[in-house]
Amino acid sequence: MTYNHLTISELSFIQNFWNQGVKAYIIAKTLKRSAETIYRVFRFLDAGYSISEYYENYRLINLDPAVNRSYYLMTSLSTSKKRLL
Repeated sequence: MTYNHLTISELSFIQNFWNQGVKAYIIAKTLKRSAETIYRVFRFLDAGYSISEYYENYRLINLDPAVNRSYYLMTSLSTSKKRLL
């Protein structure tokens, strides 16, 4: 089975429904995606990040599969948040 990356329009769709309080499993059914995929985006939004930050990091991580995903996300995002403060 092939894997299709989330598009920016799907991410915008997810963010709009997240803002409205729609459950992740309902969005997953609508987009025909795994519920875990939607929950991952929800957790990212709950942490105070934006969809554009998610998409940027998502692309960077998926371009280089050798990158330690969790370490990269935490270090790059924490430093970008510190710059904003």
